[in-house]
Amino acid sequence: MVEILVQVLSNLRANKLRSFLTMFGILWGVISVVILSATGEGFRRGNQHVLEFTHRRTFRNIAFAESRQGGVSNLHDAV
Repeated sequence: MVEILVQVLSNLRANKLRSFLTMFGILWGVISVVILSATGEGFRRGNQHVLEFTHRRTFRNIAFAESRQGGVSNLHDAV
């Protein structure tokens, strides 16, 4: 086990640029995945907020228009 660790450390020292580029690539990939996940979640929440706001506003406008036109205000009046 100790021999393996010594071999690993000697390989890291011998190939500094390759080791750095490998670690940089792994870090870059992890950061990219985190950023993409966060961006997707932000878009999902933003769209949900906009749709909820639009739905409330549209429902309010429809109810207002029906009340001004003498339309049915609720289901009990329709029966």
